[in-house]
Amino acid sequence: MTCDSDLLIIGGGPAGLSAAINGASEGLSVRMLDAGFSLGGQARESAAIENYPGFPDGTTGNDLMSSFVRQALKFSTKMICPLTAAHLQVDGKRFIITTDDYQEYVTKTLLLSLGLSYRRLGADGIGPLMGRGVFYGRPSGVLPPSKKCNVAVIGGANSAGQAVIKLAESPNINIKLIIRKTIGYQMSAYLVNRIKALPNVEVLEGCEVVKVQGGTSLESICIQCGENLFEEKVEQMFIFIGATPRTLWLNGSGIELDDHRYVLSWTDTTNKEALPYETSIKGIFVAGDVRANSIKRIASAIGEGVGALSMIHKHIASMEAQT
Repeated sequence: MTCDSDLLIIGGGPAGLSAAINGASEGLSVRMLDAGFSLGGQARESAAIENYPGFPDGTTGNDLMSSFVRQALKFSTKMICPLTAAHLQVDGKRFIITTDDYQEYVTKTLLLSLGLSYRRLGADGIGPLMGRGVFYGRPSGVLPPSKKCNVAVIGGANSAGQAVIKLAESPNINIKLIIRKTIGYQMSAYLVNRIKALPNVEVLEGCEVVKVQGGTSLESICIQCGENLFEEKVEQMFIFIGATPRTLWLNGSGIELDDHRYVLSWTDTTNKEALPYETSIKGIFVAGDVRANSIKRIASAIGEGVGALSMIHKHIASMEAQT
């Protein structure tokens, strides 16, 4: 069985695309598989990206990721989507990926840039306002510090609590922390105590957002608290209800994961000879949000794709030197 590619990339988000652009432009034969109907990952969903370097007037995720795809295609990256990886087999120095339609792809090296599946907030009207006031996590640079701003933070774990404390540093920001259960159910006591002492934070327990409203940007949300339904005006909403790495299919593959199922790399693995970004299996690398301890930003994912690609070159050179 001959190799289809020097590098097979699974996941066509920012990390995977940056690795494809650099790898293909440097002479590697690169193939990319992605489960979505279009490449770009969750970054493509953002309606307004205003903190990405080189775009002072902002851009959309669709435009940014589309330009990445065009650039990767220019260097002859072979892209196949939608196609879902279902099984990984190590065959000597080769890797065989079987997809959910039983096709096999054989490669010298493998890059896992699988990304995350955010736990979606099931509120009516949320889709058109993504990136226009509604965000998963807390992207930097989206709040004007000199203006009064009403903000909703959704979630009851430590990530939500930490975001509230950071946002509350500005006296111009009024925050509603909306929690489906109680504030002490998942959140650490020190965060609970600090939040309760903040004058510009209101905690709504036993509540959830059921509707999101706005024109070109977020204007208000409808909150259900028991039998009570009411509307609140907010300009920004940050959602912290969890995210799940797309690694279920790696069960039994030998790829080591952390307790939250993120892919471990380098010194965090039992592979004592692992290169940076290399997983527990020699020749398989990881980059982007699915990598344990990654920063979860578009720019950092792009950097990880480039960093992983440089290690892939090193691995291929080492393998060729042994033949």
